[in-house]
Amino acid sequence: MMLRQLFARPTKRAIQAGGTVLLAGAMVCGSVPAYAIGSIKPHQATPIAQPNEPAVTCSDRADYGYESSGPSRKLVFEWAQCAGLITEYQKHVLFKNDSVVSRGQFVEYLYRLSGSPDVKNLPTQSPYGDIKTDDPRFPVVMWARERGITWGWSDGNFHYDAPANDTTTVIMAYRLAGSPKVNLPDKNPPDAVYPWEERHHNLPYGSELHRAYVWLEFTGDGRTYLPSGVATVDDLWFKAWTFKATHTQAFEVLRLADIRGAF
Repeated sequence: MMLRQLFARPTKRAIQAGGTVLLAGAMVCGSVPAYAIGSIKPHQATPIAQPNEPAVTCSDRADYGYESSGPSRKLVFEWAQCAGLITEYQKHVLFKNDSVVSRGQFVEYLYRLSGSPDVKNLPTQSPYGDIKTDDPRFPVVMWARERGITWGWSDGNFHYDAPANDTTTVIMAYRLAGSPKVNLPDKNPPDAVYPWEERHHNLPYGSELHRAYVWLEFTGDGRTYLPSGVATVDDLWFKAWTFKATHTQAFEVLRLADIRGAF
């Protein structure tokens, strides 16, 4: 697959060339202005695109918006194909075998949906022990860092290929959108049987993750559009922060972020 096809720059509402599904990693955050890459050679993940597979075509990814009954997995994967993140072949394989998304792979999806900007003024020394300056993934990592999306882990490594948690995908998308202000629901509404701290053991009220979920989950009319399998605020009370993000969950987070104007 040609690199220009792999990293064809997506526009806000445009047809995209198909790209290969990429390998990547799992959690944490980043910092400043947008950088970009002219061309890089990211690790390829299975399934690998077929040699003679046609480019992805679709009329407008905005067509893949809300459904009155909530989005289906089919719609989520069709949106990902329309956005140029996966090919027709990959759509069918990933739909059948919903594999886990890595941390770096999700960052690459964010990068590509942001228009694959040119990454300039790269540092001569990498801030990460596991990503060297000559690593073809280095520009994307630095783009994410400078955008405030992720800074890596406390051990000094980026952990590009580690599985991403579903909470990680939500918070990364929220940061890319500029961490917009949200109207939080009442902490302890009159009909609440238990206080917030008991209802949501793992989610401090008003925390960045709480705000990120509210931004992604609610549309302003009180309805939510997250399909089953994508954690909501109400799901987080029992979670141990170890749930790994699948492609279904990751693509749905990206689709909702797209609807909310993140890209």
